[in-house]
Amino acid sequence: MNRFLPALIALPIAGLTATAHATTVLPLSLQEQAKRAEIIVHARISAVSDETRGDLPWRVYVLDVKEIIAGDPKELPQVSGAPSFAILGGNLSGQNVTLEGAPVLSAESEYILMLYKTPYDNPIVGFNQGVYFIQNGRVSPLRDNPTRIENNELAPFKQRLVELRGTP
Repeated sequence: MNRFLPALIALPIAGLTATAHATTVLPLSLQEQAKRAEIIVHARISAVSDETRGDLPWRVYVLDVKEIIAGDPKELPQVSGAPSFAILGGNLSGQNVTLEGAPVLSAESEYILMLYKTPYDNPIVGFNQGVYFIQNGRVSPLRDNPTRIENNELAPFKQRLVELRGTP
């Protein structure tokens, strides 16, 4: 969180509606993403909300977990008994503040999510690389994710994540 704090504080002070810049993200292979993730789930985003913590906006995503691929989603922050995670950014005094490259996920959509348990400014592995949109039984990386997928069918993709982690 500390790496973005000065940029987010400066935006409201300057009266700007903008995106915070200066994030450098190294491309991770699918194997690196899978191994770094503490929790991997197939989930539907059941709710999206903005909240203020201290003076900073956070976008909170509540999960309806369809399948646990690795880890325990109960170790994530809970909202009304459901696992959730938050990404720094959201509505701040009527202005939308976002971090460049941070994913914006849609309520009711399904994703494969590779997450850290610790509530960083963005708990998604590789900043936005650990999110894969699911539609019609197929998986696709988000727009700015350079990860190549050999087989984008959902079931083989999930199996590949298990194999890449080296866990049963």
